[in-house]
Amino acid sequence: KFETVGSSTDPVAVRTLVRDGRRYFYAVNRDLYPIELEVTFSANPGEVVDLSTNENLHPSERWRFVLGPYELRSYTVAPDIGVVGFSAMPPEDILDRLTAEAREALELIEQVRAVGMELPGMDAIASGMRLALEEGRLAWLRRALNGYVVLRCRELTNGM
Repeated sequence: KFETVGSSTDPVAVRTLVRDGRRYFYAVNRDLYPIELEVTFSANPGEVVDLSTNENLHPSERWRFVLGPYELRSYTVAPDIGVVGFSAMPPEDILDRLTAEAREALELIEQVRAVGMELPGMDAIASGMRLALEEGRLAWLRRALNGYVVLRCRELTNGM
């Protein structure tokens, strides 16, 4: 079983496994826009093999590359080289748009609440959106923005 690297798999999941004398690892973009990824190794990895092309790569201890929308990339390195962390950087315009849409959705939820209406799951979605904004979980946030609660709140507040 692959082990998850880091504490989040949103919007990118990185997982690793040592087997048959090699460390395997993969990164998958869970969303529909490209993401710049920086993977951090425990030491300079020397050679990294791209499993889809069999190409030998020679990144440094911090390795940057772009994952396309929903793209999965898999690699191997020496078993003693750990994949110790990563950071995922979505395009700034995507981050700005999702943040603005989330703030608007939270306002819509408050408007619905202010007129005494409650929708099933409304409180959970509102608190989840706040947490997703704080933690940078953009894949979850994008899905919530297109879910029942937000869409229904938008309908209900259209006539207000």
